[in-house]
Amino acid sequence: MKKDTRNIDDNKNKTYLYLKCGIALSAFSFIVIMIISFFKDIEITSAKIVFGFMIIGVITSEIIVNRKQNSKVKKFF
Repeated sequence: MKKDTRNIDDNKNKTYLYLKCGIALSAFSFIVIMIISFFKDIEITSAKIVFGFMIIGVITSEIIVNRKQNSKVKKFF
């Protein structure tokens, strides 16, 4: 087991990046869901929307943050 030598600021930046990614992706997924529901008559409940936000936000923010925090990602957010 390696000792965790990262400083607190690095973890703080990572947390803010998670939050920004989650907010951006949940807004994007909400727009996509609304467009799909406009063209197809799908019954959308609030529970489905929230569950979808959680899954999409968590998975994609994990991928983005764990890619060694690319410079493109930092510039975008």
